[in-house]
Amino acid sequence: MTVCYFLQASRSSQIFDISLPGESDGSIKYHTTIAPARSFRPTTLALPGLVEPQTHVCELYSPNWVVFQPNIVIDAKLGCLWHISLCLPELCSQIADLSTCTQVALKRTKGKHVLLKILLEKTKQEKPPLDKLQDCFSHINNVYRDWVEAELQTLSAMPPNAPLSTKPVTPARVLIDQNDMYTEIFQKLDSEKELRKLEWIIISYITSLSEYSISAQHGINELLVTTLARQHKFTALQQMLQYGVISNSKPLACLLLSLGNMHPSASQMALDMLARINAKEEIQEVLISQGQILAALKIAEDNANPRKFLSAATKNTDLHSVLVHFRNNPNFAEVFKK
Repeated sequence: MTVCYFLQASRSSQIFDISLPGESDGSIKYHTTIAPARSFRPTTLALPGLVEPQTHVCELYSPNWVVFQPNIVIDAKLGCLWHISLCLPELCSQIADLSTCTQVALKRTKGKHVLLKILLEKTKQEKPPLDKLQDCFSHINNVYRDWVEAELQTLSAMPPNAPLSTKPVTPARVLIDQNDMYTEIFQKLDSEKELRKLEWIIISYITSLSEYSISAQHGINELLVTTLARQHKFTALQQMLQYGVISNSKPLACLLLSLGNMHPSASQMALDMLARINAKEEIQEVLISQGQILAALKIAEDNANPRKFLSAATKNTDLHSVLVHFRNNPNFAEVFKK
């Protein structure tokens, strides 16, 4: 909730947002202004004249003003009534602290576009304020987490055979999800000269998602992988995979395989990722494509088809070893006879 305090002596207004955290002495909560004091925009009245209409400039902060909640000002002398509205882009541009600006925008119905524009401007700076952006992401993902949990509760509360409800979950006033961040922020930084900056900001955003137990979507993980690969930071990429900064998935493993021509470790990263999600069939296919037939046999299931391995073995010198493996392994004995 916004409180606008009129200062008649200085002909200016101060704005307070009492929904923001303030300082408390145990009984009273104290708030400070969120932006410097500013005056109202000048207003005029068109008056009929004998020859042509005349313009009357209205006195701002007049002693004749009478104020009514929530946003009505009446000039008793002029007999005029005005509705006071908040110019959110102008207000946010006057708020020096990015964290405060984010909290204010998140509580305004039209704050999404304004906040995304401010975020893009901050990320495009030569040295982005990463600590301030981290706070900003935390406020955004706090709202996003509540929406995600509400969606999950709606789906989990339904019986197994019940049709999906068409009634949407009531969203927050401003909801900035991962798709918004990807299209409005990350993609607009995806250029060769911005790669270093993009890397920092994506990692900061993914870290914030993790703090709220939200998994990063495939598109964001993919963008981080390609951003690191374009900078040839394969050691950093390997560490992020090992520590779980980048989520495991089959599509990402396929992407890592495609990067094998840039660095030999990328193929091993892909195999490690497939192993973490227990994708044995895919690991076999990768090993066979690399000519490692015997290694693929070691992880084959009991009902594996020998023809696939024998066909691949005929293209290299492993045919004899593969035949011996099938004949001596009881798991494949019956299948091999077929």
